[in-house]
Amino acid sequence: MEIKLPDTIEACHEMIRELLAIIAALENRVSKLERRLGQNNGNSHLPPSSDGFKKKPDLVGKQHKRWGQEGHKGNTLKMVEQPDRVVVLKVEGCSGCGQQEDLL
Repeated sequence: MEIKLPDTIEACHEMIRELLAIIAALENRVSKLERRLGQNNGNSHLPPSSDGFKKKPDLVGKQHKRWGQEGHKGNTLKMVEQPDRVVVLKVEGCSGCGQQEDLL
């Protein structure tokens, strides 16, 4: 695409004014789009489903420990010597290769 430059200084000034107006309009459009891009359900009226599949940012500076609070004994289900009943689950076949032999 070849652009023909004006022949006179006045025409150059007019072209500069037009280009400055175009630049201002484009900057305005970019700022509006950036503002929309930064919106999510937390800072706008949009529903949570509009956030898309973006991964939520990790909590910066906080190291969350797993499990319960320190010093809390907890309630873990313990194994017993004699269970009330035993359920044996047999494998009918390998889901990967389809082998039918008894794998147990």
